Amino acid sequence: MRALAAFEVGAIDYLVKPVSRERLAQALERVRVRSAAPLASLPEAPSWRLTVVQGTLRRFVDAREVACFHADEKYLRFSFAGREHLLRESLDALETRLASHGFVRAHRGALVRVAAVEAFEQAGGGSLVLVTGEQVPVSRRCLTAVRVALGLDQA
Repeated sequence: MRALAAFEVGAIDYLVKPVSRERLAQALERVRVRSAAPLASLPEAPSWRLTVVQGTLRRFVDAREVACFHADEKYLRFSFAGREHLLRESLDALETRLASHGFVRAHRGALVRVAAVEAFEQAGGGSLVLVTGEQVPVSRRCLTAVRVALGLDQA
């Protein structure tokens, strides 16, 4: 009766004690063969979805709702839903992932969502004023890309 119940919930194999090495090897091979194909076909998480670890909790954050990411040693720091979070990912990797979602690099340590930019201050090389009130400096290296993203210059 237990074997029948196991297969009703999708069991791949069923072992009965005492288990021989050969029978265990067969069961493990069935698991390996059966599980390899579905894992390869699982869809990837959307590129805008971030996973933030908070102890044993995994919180999912929509990056399209974050105004700015700041590099902070081995982490990225950002505010979401009134709280500050850390993400263990490089700014370069995140920039690549979020480029198609309206983010632009402001300087080597900041990635900004273009829709969160409220104003562009040209004095002193340039800085972005975000809807959060934060001011993010723009480096000379990133200035052209920022101006194009804001529609101030043509590409």
